[in-house]
Amino acid sequence: MRTLPPRWTALAACVAVLSPLAGPASAGNPDWLRPYIGAQVGYSWDNADAASVPPGTFPSLSNFGGVIGGVQAGKYLFRSDRLLAGVVADFNLLDASTNSAAAQTSTVVIDTCGDGCLAQVTTATQSKLDLGVDWKASLRGKLGYLLTPDLQVFATAGVAFAKLKLKGAVTPTVPTTPPPPPPVTVGLAFSDNSVLPGFVVGGGAEMMITPDIGAFWQVSYYGFGSETFGVPGAGVKVDLSETVFQVGINLYFN
Repeated sequence: MRTLPPRWTALAACVAVLSPLAGPASAGNPDWLRPYIGAQVGYSWDNADAASVPPGTFPSLSNFGGVIGGVQAGKYLFRSDRLLAGVVADFNLLDASTNSAAAQTSTVVIDTCGDGCLAQVTTATQSKLDLGVDWKASLRGKLGYLLTPDLQVFATAGVAFAKLKLKGAVTPTVPTTPPPPPPVTVGLAFSDNSVLPGFVVGGGAEMMITPDIGAFWQVSYYGFGSETFGVPGAGVKVDLSETVFQVGINLYFN
């Protein structure tokens, strides 16, 4: 029996949890200008471009993804007939990471005796990287349009922040001279983290399923600036972008 990929399994689970709340019940003519808090869950597709400084020191990273969930709070500040305008802030935890490893060899000629005893030796280097995203937060403007009194579509855009953590290791194996003593392995491990600023744009829809509870879905695209993580003698420059799908519930207050 064919199984769904993890990302679609996560989305299906989110829909299954929230679908009983999105029944035929109508909220009538709700007041959209009240403040609200909410919770959301979904999946994040992440693309991290990692470039070694100098080039070739570390392996490249592949696309990755993971489950994302968090809370939000906001308020529509203005309404004109069907048009709504307001602000919203959110904070999401993210379980997403990627890793890669590579092996490189280099050949050099050395003097094994100090008096012209030249020999060709090969040095092997193992390198690996682990990149993860811990959390994301955003502050956004939000523009809604009421299709019916209790159903709106919306667009949103604003500033975003993401915390990245990078871990890695470089392990060269250096032949000893003269042989036969065993090769010497010298390991260098490092870790670093940084908060990247960026932007977010997106859109979705929300329906009032009771006078005080709205169920929503949204798709967002995040773009973040470059960050160079420093390691002794080298560096890793990371560019991060993400596409996120989420569903959630908002609770409106009087």
